[in-house]
Amino acid sequence: MSMDFVTGGTGLIGSHVIFDLLKKGRKVKALKREGSNTEILTTLAPFYNISTELIHTIEWVTLSLWDQIGLEEALVGCEDIYHCAAIVSFEKGQEDLLMDVNVRGTETLVNAALNSNIRKFCHVSSTAAIGKPKNAKIVTEKANWNENENPSKYGISKHHGEREVWRGIEEGLNAVIVNPCIVIGPGDWGKSSTNLFVSAWNGMKYYTEGANAFVDVRDISKIMIQLMESDISSQRFLLIGENMSFRELFNLMCDALSKPRPSVKATPTMAQIAWRLDWLRSKLTGRPQLITKETAQNAQQVTVYDNTKIKETLGITFASIDQAVKHSAQIFLKQYP
Repeated sequence: MSMDFVTGGTGLIGSHVIFDLLKKGRKVKALKREGSNTEILTTLAPFYNISTELIHTIEWVTLSLWDQIGLEEALVGCEDIYHCAAIVSFEKGQEDLLMDVNVRGTETLVNAALNSNIRKFCHVSSTAAIGKPKNAKIVTEKANWNENENPSKYGISKHHGEREVWRGIEEGLNAVIVNPCIVIGPGDWGKSSTNLFVSAWNGMKYYTEGANAFVDVRDISKIMIQLMESDISSQRFLLIGENMSFRELFNLMCDALSKPRPSVKATPTMAQIAWRLDWLRSKLTGRPQLITKETAQNAQQVTVYDNTKIKETLGITFASIDQAVKHSAQIFLKQYP
């Protein structure tokens, strides 16, 4: 039996893709970095009715994403690739790491896929890789990228990583691209967007007037597999569950965790002070920043994304963010120390 190759298998999206593939009876080979916490899948599996025995069938491969020879050896016997691995960071000083993993790593994997005659490739990009024209009220897949209007180092790295997939498509790669927004789901708590639940648990006093798009991780996985099982190729799709304000999202999280809702509006000036104080805290303690200049600015912005294309293409209905938050919070309350 052929198998599927999943990168970022211990991450939020990758772990859920693995769960869904295992449920479908697929064999899975998953790429991980040295020191990755594979136990997170064993911990989450019972919440998805997946046995420990099934988790133990995963064939883990410890490799660098830019080891092309190693990747080609690992891809022997694999049919499809789900490329979920990425670095998500808005901290200053992470630029080289972002480019190494999100761009160079994707380039190497695309080359390995082309040399290995992979049947199909699904790349997890991001809404951060989509342009945000200043005058556009709603962002679609057709938005034009302007690096001057999108100064995010993370967004730049995801955009250039996505370009490597388009380059692969031009060279004959059968591929699809998904662009999820902020992902809501259970995972290794405190990493990536799961940190929002930790923040809500620890107490959220402030809210902002900003708004963005959010999506249930289970929908992302389901859509990726549907796209891979279809004849659809050479297209990108925004994966948007709902557009809502950060205040509304934080209220849902705090309610689900039985914590007080944030009650103080954070003005732009307060946000600027907050990231500077957090930068100082980070320098003094050596711990990562929780609030960066970029995240403080993003929290004040209102960005609306359109999910019409994927809904019309697959005829799907997204889970509500209320459902996504409640599902994640139930698991959080049973797991978080």
